[in-house]
Amino acid sequence: MLLILCGAPGAGKTTFYESKLHESFPIQLKASASPLEQAEIEQQRKRLLTEGKSFVYQSPAVDPTLVDAARSHGFEVRAIFIVKEHPDLNAARIFSRASRGGLFAPVAGSSPTQGPLPERGNRARVIGV
Repeated sequence: MLLILCGAPGAGKTTFYESKLHESFPIQLKASASPLEQAEIEQQRKRLLTEGKSFVYQSPAVDPTLVDAARSHGFEVRAIFIVKEHPDLNAARIFSRASRGGLFAPVAGSSPTQGPLPERGNRARVIGV
């Protein structure tokens, strides 16, 4: 099975994966904005598809070419779309992550308008693709 975990940056995809999916799907690949990293990820995806190993692919959107490739290898494909109740929560999570030196750290010089982040507001919906 290929499980695509998609949603905007800061929506909680990694948190959802780690808390709900990791045990059942120990292999996870994440899309990258870096062309070099993404090329490596593409090779890993192809290898997993060829070997018939289930995995989670985390990306902002569903990639139709990945869906087609997975289906051609006999995979069942599902997508889970993660959203927050309000887009400001996504931005606040990104600022919080950046302030700790994480992904999108260059935006840490900006100041978010939110205070402490509530961990409520995640919504997940499984869709067949």
